[in-house]
Amino acid sequence: MDLDPDKSVAFQLSQKSGRLIHRKKEKKRVRRKKIYWTPIDPGKVNEESIWSMVRGSVVMDELKYDPKEFENLFTESSNPAERKKAAARKEKTKQQKKSVQVIEGKRSMNGGIILARLKMEYSKIAEMVDVM
Repeated sequence: MDLDPDKSVAFQLSQKSGRLIHRKKEKKRVRRKKIYWTPIDPGKVNEESIWSMVRGSVVMDELKYDPKEFENLFTESSNPAERKKAAARKEKTKQQKKSVQVIEGKRSMNGGIILARLKMEYSKIAEMVDVM
């Protein structure tokens, strides 16, 4: 009841206690993409396959890779704001692929009205335009 109605409650409570109230940051929710495969039995690998050629030449502990690249490839953000941004980017690229109009909208509308009033086949009109 003693608080100022023009200021937020959190601000006024932090002022009374003399310390700032820290809010927990929400952790970014990440969903892993599922990869469906069945492991190959090492005894069934053909001698002519790539797996038999590579066997023994690659030491998995010494393999260098970019963890961020794998994270981008195999995870999906479940943050709705990020999904909306991605959808907006896709929509923007779709809008850039619009068709080009040769005639202005008003002129094309007038042309359509004229063609409707002529009551001729479009092929005959096209022949007349070619002769001009």
